[in-house]
Amino acid sequence: MTRIVTVGLDGSRESRAAAEWAAREAQLLGLPLKLVQVWEPVPDPMAQAPLLGAETQQHWTERVPREAAEGIRLRHPGLDVSTEQVSGRPAEMLTSVAKDAEVLVLGSRGLSGLGGFLVGSVGLAVVAHAERPVVLVRADAQAPDEHETAPAGTPASAAPFRPVVVGLDIESPDEELIEFAFAAAARRATSLRVVHGWNPPPYYAYGLTADLELHDRLARRESVALAELLRPWREKHPDVEVTEESSYGTAGNHLADASRDAFLVVVGRRIRRSPFGSHIGPVTHAVLHHSAAPVAVVPHPWERHGQRVDRRGAARSGHGTDRLRERSRAMSAIAKELPVVVGVDGSEPSLRAVDWASDEAVLRGLPLRLVYASLWERYEGDALAADPGKPPEEVSADDIVESAARRARSRHPELTGQRA
Repeated sequence: MTRIVTVGLDGSRESRAAAEWAAREAQLLGLPLKLVQVWEPVPDPMAQAPLLGAETQQHWTERVPREAAEGIRLRHPGLDVSTEQVSGRPAEMLTSVAKDAEVLVLGSRGLSGLGGFLVGSVGLAVVAHAERPVVLVRADAQAPDEHETAPAGTPASAAPFRPVVVGLDIESPDEELIEFAFAAAARRATSLRVVHGWNPPPYYAYGLTADLELHDRLARRESVALAELLRPWREKHPDVEVTEESSYGTAGNHLADASRDAFLVVVGRRIRRSPFGSHIGPVTHAVLHHSAAPVAVVPHPWERHGQRVDRRGAARSGHGTDRLRERSRAMSAIAKELPVVVGVDGSEPSLRAVDWASDEAVLRGLPLRLVYASLWERYEGDALAADPGKPPEEVSADDIVESAARRARSRHPELTGQRA
């Protein structure tokens, strides 16, 4: 089957920008370009109107791709450009034509005055269901924006391309996503910026900032895992300069920040067959709505019970499974040093939380950390008044934490703990 770059075209400003982006991509790939216009049939009542009828709409759906193709041929000599009109629901038809495409390119309106996209229902539906890479291009995207700032008097096209940014989940890396990002950077002789966001185990997040040494250890562990993951790809693409960024926090935020200086942001999407639930993950969704650069969404199989599931639903051995198990063992070793953190304020619910947390800490073999958590400097209730032997108005934060610690130790004498 002939590989081809396909672009969805409806005559809007954003679709014309997508067509220009697709033409440049097709030239770099050495592939033909196809402009696809989806003609949605007009309901019978509208078909009777002389200005909005079926014949008028069909005329414009034929004229738009024809004129766009003529313009692209003039601006990109030698590029093989074809057009196609299809009839049906736009999201369904574009998802269908994407099956035969090397990449499908769609337009997306930019948010006026803000960096980001305004992704319509058609674009989101296609991204959620297409099984080939989909690129969304802003309405104001222009060729000079793809390059670094050129010296005065020098054409923008002579300046180096901006870097390609890729978001990578090192717990479930996918070869198709990584290869797409490296290939995009290699075609443009530019660098690749790999962004990875990480967070600590959920039960430790509340108390993380209090242990900077452990935070640094987790950060180093993530950085080492990212470097090890990318090592064979560096060897495969020695001409691509790679920058690794492993940062604490949400990956979507880091990718949105990195997009301001990027030519292209590449993110992944796990292919799901179920008609229910979300088909676009939170990181990809955030990037689609907040990226300042074009976004490429690369669909890939997902892992199940240590195996990857291909597009036919069949399980096969995962290339990253051993690496994932090794990293999980390493994180588990660090996790054994993390305390179970519980906030106490002297109320009855917080005392029940202490009971549950102390049981959980003993079950996991972890220390327990008690943190005073209240908007008030002093406790104003009566749950602990008898325990410290003070009137309620004199009960302090230290009294509350010490009382909670005694409660936990009386429940589990072998328990070790911290106070904060």
